[in-house]
Amino acid sequence: MNFFDTVDVYSDGESERVLGEAIRGRRDRIILSTKTGLRLGDGVNDVGASRARLMCAVDASLRRLGTDYIDLLQLHAFDAHTPLEESLRALDDLVKAGKLRHVGVSNYAAWQLMKALNISWGDRQGRGEWRGADVRNCWMPGFSRGLSSHDPGTHQRFSSHRR
Repeated sequence: MNFFDTVDVYSDGESERVLGEAIRGRRDRIILSTKTGLRLGDGVNDVGASRARLMCAVDASLRRLGTDYIDLLQLHAFDAHTPLEESLRALDDLVKAGKLRHVGVSNYAAWQLMKALNISWGDRQGRGEWRGADVRNCWMPGFSRGLSSHDPGTHQRFSSHRR
């Protein structure tokens, strides 16, 4: 077993802390996934996918997990109160900072995921570079099975669909 998935709200973060202890010394041999976005407290930034929430949540998860990066961070639920552009930009910045390897979603309707992908695609078109959520890095049951963004062939398999 090498894939571990947790959530920052499970037992107020205790599940991440316990998992962090369990994987100590073996981090390079596992795939670590966590989720964020559900309510953690009463504050305005204790829920959702705003930039402030995501930045704080990822740093807190990294501390509890005892690691410097998360292989997969999933937004646990759609946040209708935060513009998707803000969430995607924050996630993109976290990937660029090396804190996240991949991003995904959980409990999103198909239209919500497609809206996020469309925003990311439009962002790429506007600046000539790939930004935000990359279709190769969206983890959906059945879709990503057998594919990895670290697989050199993955880009070639999807590149023809992006033109």
